[in-house]
Amino acid sequence: MPQERTRALRWGWEFLLELRASDALTPEQRAAVDSLLLHYPSRAEIRRWAEELSKEKRLFGPMLEPEEAPNEEASVPDTIPRLPVSATDRAAAIIEAERFFKSLRAAGLPEQLNRQIPYVLRHFPSQLPGPKGAGLELKGNKPD
Repeated sequence: MPQERTRALRWGWEFLLELRASDALTPEQRAAVDSLLLHYPSRAEIRRWAEELSKEKRLFGPMLEPEEAPNEEASVPDTIPRLPVSATDRAAAIIEAERFFKSLRAAGLPEQLNRQIPYVLRHFPSQLPGPKGAGLELKGNKPD
C-alpha cells in the first residue's frame, strides 16, 4: 500500500492542477484549489518523500514508497513557483485536500473531472503518522 499512497498523493497534485485549468469550478472552489496548491506537496516533493520514507524502519512498513512505474504525464509540471512552506503546512494541505476532494463528489463537476475523484481518494493517506504530520516531513525541506 505504500506505493498506492504515493500514487494517490501524486494524483492529488495532478488533479489540483487539472481543476485549476478547468472552467467548471465556482469562484469558491477555484479559490480553494489555488490555496491548496500553495501548500500541497509537488510531484517532485512526493517523489523525494517516497524515496526517503521507504528507507525508514517502521513497525508496519513505510508510509510511502517510490512508484515502480509511475505513469507521469509530461504535460503536468513537477512543481510550480511558490514561496517556501513548512512540512507541517504541507501535511495540513494533504488533509485539507482530502476534505476538498470529498466535497467535490456532490459538486456537479463535469464527468471527466468527477470520475477522477474516487481514484484520487482510493488510497489517499487520511491519517498522517506522528505529531503534525512528522511522518511526511522532508529533511532539509526546501522551497519548490
